[in-house]
Amino acid sequence: MTTQEIIENISSRDIHKVWESACEIIKFGQDHLVIAPLIEYLPLIKNSTLNLDMGGAFAPNRRFVDFAIVTIEFHQSGKKCSCALFTKKFKLTKDPFNRKIAYESFNPNKEFEKGNVKILDTVNMNNYVDYYLVECNKCATHYKVEEREGHYTFWQWIKI
Repeated sequence: MTTQEIIENISSRDIHKVWESACEIIKFGQDHLVIAPLIEYLPLIKNSTLNLDMGGAFAPNRRFVDFAIVTIEFHQSGKKCSCALFTKKFKLTKDPFNRKIAYESFNPNKEFEKGNVKILDTVNMNNYVDYYLVECNKCATHYKVEEREGHYTFWQWIKI
């Protein structure tokens, strides 16, 4: 998806297109060259997605849009290695509990395939992955990444 396609989709108010483009932003969140052109569109993205009900029964789908915005803001600030996004806490829009959560869909295997991290070890318990030990390829920060399943598979990244 090109920058223009992302902007067209995320500002369309079509829930599927907004979700798809938000996921694309998150997918390339470790690549500043992909995210940098989106920074100038941040006000448009925020305004276009404001008060957009994304649905979601078990987990609010709004988290994808909210974290896409957090990702762009992170690159706008340019302060740290982008691996900090793996543990970045953010507030969900219109959350009655005013929670801060971390984005839970960073699959360490996909991050390895993209060249963002090295998987140093995989620890299995009862034939299932319990956690991964991971190192950022840019800054050498180490993480313990716990894999869990419920309604869907998710990962919790913990800086060690």
